[in-house]
Amino acid sequence: MTELRLFLHHHKYTLLLLLIIFLGSLVRLNNFPAWFGFDYDQEINAWIAKTILVDHKPVLIGPETSVGGMYVGPFYNYLVALFYFFARMDPVGTLGLNILLAALTIGAVYLVGKCFFSPATGIFAALIYAFSQNLIFFDRTSWNPSPMPLVTLLALYFLRQYLTGRNRRDLFLASLFVAAAIQLHFMAIFLIAFFVLALLFFGGKKLVRPVSNLLVIFPSFAVSLFPLVMFDLRHGFLNSRHFLEFFLAGGAGGAGLNFSQSLLRVTEIFVGFSRAVLYNYPSSLLDYPAGGLLAAAVIYAVINFRRIDIGARLMLLLGAVGFSGLVFYRGPIPSQYLLFIFPVFVLLWAKYFERVWRIPGAGKILGALMIPAFCFFNLPQVFTNQNDLGLKYKRQAVDYIIADAGGDSFKVDFITNYGLKTGFKYLFWLRGNNLVEDMSVATHRTYKIILPYFLVDTNALATRFGAVGIIKL
Repeated sequence: MTELRLFLHHHKYTLLLLLIIFLGSLVRLNNFPAWFGFDYDQEINAWIAKTILVDHKPVLIGPETSVGGMYVGPFYNYLVALFYFFARMDPVGTLGLNILLAALTIGAVYLVGKCFFSPATGIFAALIYAFSQNLIFFDRTSWNPSPMPLVTLLALYFLRQYLTGRNRRDLFLASLFVAAAIQLHFMAIFLIAFFVLALLFFGGKKLVRPVSNLLVIFPSFAVSLFPLVMFDLRHGFLNSRHFLEFFLAGGAGGAGLNFSQSLLRVTEIFVGFSRAVLYNYPSSLLDYPAGGLLAAAVIYAVINFRRIDIGARLMLLLGAVGFSGLVFYRGPIPSQYLLFIFPVFVLLWAKYFERVWRIPGAGKILGALMIPAFCFFNLPQVFTNQNDLGLKYKRQAVDYIIADAGGDSFKVDFITNYGLKTGFKYLFWLRGNNLVEDMSVATHRTYKIILPYFLVDTNALATRFGAVGIIKL
């Protein structure tokens, strides 16, 4: 018994972390057929996986961004293709990648919290990431931005390791993960800017003496940029032109804003996202304390800049780069644009939780109340989340049409709200039927898929699955 107690004492944080990763994975898996989506981004990745695995054609570019007409790198799609290979091209196979990335991110946020602050902060950070409704919803989405929090955390960790130990291996790994962001989302520009500034501010003269230190960085970026450069050379620098046009012109979200309006907009977004890590419902009442605590942390870090850990300084710099960059960026700022900075919010809240936990006398009681309250406001909607236009219902609609056609030729027309006509073409291909949408083509049978079903008189429907309606003509 004494040996068991000693083992539990020395490994309590490791055991707690493993338990959190296990429970966090279960929460994300819970009732997956009901919420698992197969929309635009997922179908694009599915077709790229088909190009790689079935057509045996290597790809030099990833999917096109939803705005701006830009393309990210292809490396993430090769990773996705691996899971399609094991799942025999079934989209549900990407669920394994979702859970793997989430488990690794929970582990990484603990590692960073432990190294930057304390093991207790790391445990609180893992708890927050594992059970935050907002972060769970992001982890359940299979698309290119999904690994951004993990990439940020590992870049922060290895950058700190390099700055404290001056090991070239850590510098190489830090640059590797920063460069990997180029393959995921164009917001990688902010992570690259942070990386460069961190080395300039904290690297000192030892960074450039010897010059071979700098050569450690270049291979990572060269490998990550190579497919994008090759694409641009073959397509008249299309990606570069669209990137500059999008950033300079802005787009719909913030066009026409002056500097003060843009500053206010980004401040509100940062406060809202900070609050959403703990409570994912709009609440102006909670935004005030969330904003106050965020400002207090920044002020404390600035005043005590030379006394705080280098990791905390890196967090402050990353937050400053992200904030100032988005102020000058006048385009729309949907939630996925901040995935690269979400770890900073998680670690900040974890540090506050740890501070409360250590209050003499009442701290343990308050801490024991905080975690259940946090879970109470986050997990119920996670458990009850339902996607009426998810993969489950789209697959049922496809199976129904194929079975009803009974081997006869058929064509399918669509009546949909904007952006909802996604996933079906791939699912028909997966069942061995090329989808015919041209209504002038002569076939034995004709069907209409209605998304959502209430766009037409429900009496006209032959059947429906979730929000997917079907009309037989």
